Order: sequence, then structure tokens, then C-alpha cells
Amino acid sequence: MLSLSLAALALSFLAHPSSAANCLSDALNEHPSIENYRQTVQQLASDPLIRTLNLDRPSEYPKNFVNKPVDGLYDSIPGRSTPRSRSTKFFLPPGYVAETSQKGDLTDTVITRAEGTEHAANFDCTINRPESALGVSATYIYDQNLPSFVQIPGVVDLVKGRGIPTTVFFILHQMRLAKIGYGRLRHAGESEIHNARTLLEIMGAPQVKQWISQHPKQAIPDEILSQVILNTQTGRILTTLLTQSGHRIVRVKVSPRQNIHLRGVFADYVKDSNIEDPKTDPIIRRALISKNLETASIDAKPIFYDGDQPTPYRLSIYLELAPWR
Repeated sequence: MLSLSLAALALSFLAHPSSAANCLSDALNEHPSIENYRQTVQQLASDPLIRTLNLDRPSEYPKNFVNKPVDGLYDSIPGRSTPRSRSTKFFLPPGYVAETSQKGDLTDTVITRAEGTEHAANFDCTINRPESALGVSATYIYDQNLPSFVQIPGVVDLVKGRGIPTTVFFILHQMRLAKIGYGRLRHAGESEIHNARTLLEIMGAPQVKQWISQHPKQAIPDEILSQVILNTQTGRILTTLLTQSGHRIVRVKVSPRQNIHLRGVFADYVKDSNIEDPKTDPIIRRALISKNLETASIDAKPIFYDGDQPTPYRLSIYLELAPWR
């Protein structure tokens, strides 16, 4: 889970994005998981699965998400159980417990298995009511068996018969705990984004691929990242929770703290998403630049034909908001 200092920094970025950028960069460079990630990248040369992929057909992004507010959904999300309450607990099938607590601007949801203390997920937000700002600072799911949707009695479904995506529900619940009114936010954002699927969806966007074809092996400009970020897994989650709480996005700014090699993102995605057959995975197909991977010897550099393409990593997103209507 992110430290409190990074969570506070995320909120600072929302209010003062330019002045906070250097501090955020320093903090991310000191974060220990970056070194772990670099070590993972260095180990890829001995991975035969990654070296033998041969993908030749693109695929389209998913488009089946709700793009307008569902009547009554936000108001039906539980908030505080009593006026002074700053914590809640939900029991989720099959055998999970979600506890949410609020300490100052920071709101934290921790999901564990009912029979133990091992974390299944945690979602952290910083919510500043005077600044009308929401900062999503952590959305980590550790247990792949955790249901992707939750259904709570009395809560209006986002998807009829399924409920609300787990991440979206608990961030909306945190907003309700903080007494954020419908359509009242003016700023939102997320920091520390290193979701492999999101990064690959960025690399698969037509605007990005066109730019890379003209500027190979160069870092992708922030302006282009800002054009495509909302059409990624992270972007769809942010768009959904903001739309369902009565907001529309009027400006987007994206800034990566660093770039890593594309080969590392492929490996991370295959590992974290339990991809059984990378050859047929649509996200991987779309992200490839050349549509084929080089099958050179282990010692060859680059391992991938595309592998040394700089890929944005540890992104920060800043959003300006207006009421839905």
C-alpha cells in the first residue's frame, strides 16, 4: 500500500500540478517497488514464453461500459452509518470483508478474507472538500478470486443483474463517506499508475502507434498520452466513477514520471493477468508496433523487435471536472 506521504502528494498534485511534479518524481524514484520492477525486466532474457510470441492481428478495445449517469445510483451508495461514524464494514460473498476508514483527507478501504487477515485488495483516496478535489492514490487487487462486481442490497445496479464494479463501488462509497455531493468535484486525478494493461492499451492506441512510426525509440509526448488515457482500463474506471457521481471531464493532463522498455510491460501483463495464451490475447496484439516479435538468441539485444520502445510508467493523471448537466 502507498505511504501516507505519497497519498498526500497525490492531493497536492491535484491542487498544484506544476509545483508538485518535481516532488512527485523524487518520491517515485525512491519507491522500492521500482527497483523490483527493474529486476523483473532484466530477467526477461531467459523467459522462452516471452521470446517466442508471434502476434499478427490487432483487436478492438472493449466498449461495453456505461457512459452516462444511472438514475439514483450515487444517492443509493451507503455513506456514514451515523453522523459521527468514520468507518464502515461490508461482508462480500464468497467470504470477504471490506472495511473502510476515514482519517482526515485520507480514506482507505481494505478487503480481506473473512477467515484471515491476508489482504485481497485495498483502495485509497484523498478527498479535499474545500478544494473539491479527489485523488485516487491506490487501487490494488491482490486476490484474483475477488469478485469484479459487488451487489449491495438497496444499491442501484450500474450493470443490471451484476451490480457495480468493485473498485468503482468502494471509491464512490469513500466519496459518500466524505460527504461529496453529486457533481460537486472540480478536480480529480490518480498517481502511481503502473497497471500493465493500461500501459499496453496506451501503446496500442492508433495515435500512439502513428507517432511511434514517425519517431521510433523516442518517449511519447504528454499531449498524446492525454488524448488516449481515458480509453484504457484505468481511464474507464475513473470515467465511470466520476460519471456516476455526476461529473463530466472537461480537461485531461497526463505526465509519466519515467519510461521503461516495452518488453517489461509485456512480461508484467502476462504474469499479473494470468494470460494462458499470449498469442491470442487482444491487448498484447494491439500493443505490438511491428505485429511480430523477434525470436533472436537469448543474448541478442533487443530481445523484442519492439522491446526497447520507451513506454510511459508511473503516470499521473489530472482531470478538470464540471457538473454532468
